[in-house]
Amino acid sequence: MKKITVILFLIAAMCLKISALNSAAYDGSAHTVEDEAYYLMNVLDWSSLKFDKTYVFSNLNSTSSGNLAAFFHTKNKNVIGLGWEGNLWSETSYNSVTAFYGWNKFALALNYTGYISPAWYLDGNVCNDYKNLGGNAEFGAIVNKNFALSFSLGFSNTSGAINTAEIDYSTFTANTDLVYSLKNDNNLNAKLFLDYTGSFATRKSKIGNNETKAKYSQNIIVPGTKLLYHLNNNLAYGLYAAVPVTITSGDNIPTDTSLEFTVSNGICYAIKPNQMFFNTGIELVLPSITFHKDADTERGLFYSTFYAGFSFILANRICIDLSTGINPNNGVKLDDIWNQSFSISVSAKF
Repeated sequence: MKKITVILFLIAAMCLKISALNSAAYDGSAHTVEDEAYYLMNVLDWSSLKFDKTYVFSNLNSTSSGNLAAFFHTKNKNVIGLGWEGNLWSETSYNSVTAFYGWNKFALALNYTGYISPAWYLDGNVCNDYKNLGGNAEFGAIVNKNFALSFSLGFSNTSGAINTAEIDYSTFTANTDLVYSLKNDNNLNAKLFLDYTGSFATRKSKIGNNETKAKYSQNIIVPGTKLLYHLNNNLAYGLYAAVPVTITSGDNIPTDTSLEFTVSNGICYAIKPNQMFFNTGIELVLPSITFHKDADTERGLFYSTFYAGFSFILANRICIDLSTGINPNNGVKLDDIWNQSFSISVSAKF
């Protein structure tokens, strides 16, 4: 039953917060060194994206998914954007469409996301005629030079058939993100953040005239810090550290409280200034601690992931990024390196 709730909340999280369309360069720095593409669809940092009339971005990877986004300036210098993300050649249909509008110190993003598959693994069984459809709205505001906040509301519905049962799962989500800037200048950007995510699910299963119903909830509080430091004109260092606290409860399951810690370090080095960059970083996830109600405390595992990639700037308008990541926790073989997934992103200014 616990795995059921985890799957549900993971699906809900996919539709919850409209995040930036990450570039391969950002991925290559272990998601620490923010680049221009990071500001796409970002309701708090969108104004940091500088372009004349049009900014176009696309990211493809070797796992059959990709995205495409375009930003434009309106006549009054506001910003309007449209983005798509989904799979390209998979049997399972996944599509996400986002509309964005930024003005003054505010921004609004609206999203629709849908998963459709003839068969999907859910609740430890095969779910036939699987559909997961949902959407959300996110609003961001810059309160002053030090303080910014965003919040979002979302809803998703999952339907299909597991064995002889018709399922109908509904999930309501809410998110609030508070950011306090400690310092923000040309050399150093340091900030603290506090993120809250709530997911509230109702599961219905019907066999003939008999219907069962159960409710679950998950609350996640994430305090953390981000730092981006430009040591000189050719080298930038990024840091991300967070301590997520997750509380899961519901019908027929005990209340669990999980404490985790993750830290990422990354750099971006200019091999040829304004032309070629090397990005690399490491993400560390320390063993989590889960406190079970009326049961023994459980400890998780240690994970580490290494990232690396290159960025190429053409004519000061087109950027091509390449990156990959490798998880060495169980050892690394040559076949693992050869079959490792990779990402390619392209952005252009007009």
